[in-house]
Parts: sequence; C-alpha cells; structure tokens
Amino acid sequence: MKAIIPKSRPLIRKVLVYQFSKIILRRSYLLFNNLGHYLFAKCEWHFFCSVHIKMLIRSFDMKHIVLFLDSRSSGGIETHVFNLACSLNKRSYTVDVIFWKKYGSDHPIYADLLKSDINVSYADGRLYRLFQLIPRDSIVHSHGYKANIINKLMAVSGRWKAVPTHHNGDTGSGLLNCYIRFDEVSSSLFHPISVSQAIFNRIGRKGCMIPNFVDIGEQPVLSSGSQIAFVGRLSSEKNPDAFCMLGESLHESLAGRDEQLHIYGDGPDRQRLEARFPAVQFHGHQDMSRHWDKIGLLCITSTCEGLPLAALEAMSRGIPVCSFAVGELPLVITHNRNGWLIHSHDIAHMADFIRLWWSMDKTEKDIMSYQAWKTIKEQYSTESILPDIINTYTL
Repeated sequence: MKAIIPKSRPLIRKVLVYQFSKIILRRSYLLFNNLGHYLFAKCEWHFFCSVHIKMLIRSFDMKHIVLFLDSRSSGGIETHVFNLACSLNKRSYTVDVIFWKKYGSDHPIYADLLKSDINVSYADGRLYRLFQLIPRDSIVHSHGYKANIINKLMAVSGRWKAVPTHHNGDTGSGLLNCYIRFDEVSSSLFHPISVSQAIFNRIGRKGCMIPNFVDIGEQPVLSSGSQIAFVGRLSSEKNPDAFCMLGESLHESLAGRDEQLHIYGDGPDRQRLEARFPAVQFHGHQDMSRHWDKIGLLCITSTCEGLPLAALEAMSRGIPVCSFAVGELPLVITHNRNGWLIHSHDIAHMADFIRLWWSMDKTEKDIMSYQAWKTIKEQYSTESILPDIINTYTL
C-alpha cells in the first residue's frame, strides 16, 4: 500500500525527503562525485537542484579524516600512514595525523608530514586530549594494535567512526600476543581493513582486505644501483641474521667484486649483529628516498610477513626482490620475472640467485626492473588502491 503523508504535516514530509536524499547521496557519492561537481559548476542543472542537496554534498566533501597511530620509530606502518596522508591531502580531503604520545623527540615522519602541509598532533597519551584533537563525526583510521584498541573503545561513544587497520603479520608472543588477539577479535564489531589475505582470514574475514600501496609516477624511474640490501627493522621476525649469513655464502664472490652487503634499519638486534658480522655495512635508520637509487637487489628474509612496504617501494623503483616465500610476497613476486622466491631459511639458494643477478647483462636487468615497476603500477599504486580505502570510509 502506498504510504500517505498528511498534507497538514509538511515538516515531517521535508524531514523524510531530506533523510532519504542523504542516504542516496552517501551511497552514490564515490561514483558520481566528479560528475556531480562538474554538473553543478558547468551546467544549468543547479537551477533545478535543492539547496539542501548541495549542502549535503559539500558537508560530505568536508568529512574530517584522522590517521591515528602509536609509534616511536619509522617502519612499514609509519610509511603507509605517510603515503596515505599525502595521497588524501593531494586529493583535497581534510586529513590530520595524530600520534598517541611523543616518545622523547619528534617522530621521524613528523617533519615530512608538516612539509607536506598535513596537520600533526600528539595526544600526550591522554584520552581527554584525544577527544579534544578529533572533531565530532570524524573518520578515525587507526593503525597498529594499540591505536586500534583505543580508537574502537572511544568510538563506542558515537563521537566518531572507527576504521581499524591490521598490519601485523606476526602475532608475537606473551602479552603482545594477547593485545593483538584482542584487537583482532574486537574488530568483528567494526569494518576493519586487513593488509594481507592471511590477516584477513585470521580475523574471521571481517571487513575487507586492502593491500599496502605506494605513490608511483606514470613513467618508470628505475634504480641503477648495485648494492645487495636488507631494509627493515632489526628484530627476530624480520630475521636479519639470515641476510647477514649470506655474506658467508657469498664470501668469495663479494671479495672478487669488492662489495659488501648493506642493511638499512635499526632495532634491538643491531648491536649483536654488528659485533657478529663485521663484513656487513650497517647504515641505521635512514630516509630511504635518498638511498633507493644505490640499491640493485632487495633481499627479504623474514620468518613472517603481511605485505612488506619495503618490497613495494623497491619494486616501484625497478629494484627486483629476492625473498623467502612468506605472507603476500608470492602474490607480488613472479619468480624469474620481477624477482625470485625461495623456500624459507634456504640461504644457500638465495645466494645462488644473487650470483645469477650479478651474472645478468644490462638488458636482462632492465627487463626485470621494468617488470617490477609495472607490477606495482598496475596492482599496488595509489590510483589502484586508494579508491577502495575511501569506499571503506563511506560504509
């Protein structure tokens, strides 16, 4: 039966029309955003459109996005947040980055965010301060188990929408494992993002799986470096010992080439590794944008991974990756095409592929470099991934 709205109740009729318009606009916003703005600006349709509808579109455009994390150093999660913040900012979204607290000096990406015209704040480890920093009805996109838990607990108040993201390929042990498990179980009440299929499966296939991404140009700018490098945190899950032991397998080859293995990164295992492997050159934590062009081949020896951002960043610069077949890496690396995949812990086999890379002529290396760049451009670039993240914000 057709619903009848009494003519004596015009206010109710306007409210219902307004709410219905709001629902339709939110659902169709992503599809018609650019077209809608063009029509409003260029066509005469705006004479026939309601003032309320235009106000709704503007208010949705102005939706505040907050990227929230708890971090004291720079790694894969922090680089992901930086890339996401810059990508959103370039597309005229209002975006802030908030760190849970300040650990001594400013965070390593703090200055780079400011240079990119992105607002950055510290919540000083206080919930009250966090409430002050985040505008009502914001979208709070958190990263890492601690930020996720805080975000979800506070979102229960209805002040903002929580979008937790799960990055941890390794669930750790002891108390850390308890925190990560609680984070994953509690995400069933929200619409979380997982950066790998393994993590997505682990949290019961809740929400959606959206991989890491990198900003990449339309034309390839390929590295011409020659270093064999490891890029990442020097801790047990990244297994830097295996990379350092490559030096022993490649001892004669390295001596003949007058080269060293290079490690970019810091962590709790650094002091021990430097003492045990003096032939490996340790550079500590670095701004990798200044060093990628020195690297010719990236090695990943992790025991557990999601989708390491270091692999995507390397391949986006035409650097092939030689990696143990863990996490999502077999989906990114096509063996003998844009890199090499090796069974975990098979250091001798990895050394063989490094020798193979050394033996390749320039044309062969250029072809592999281009294939690495092309893989990222087509599957893991900002243009291919960001729309999925924005769509998650609107759900």
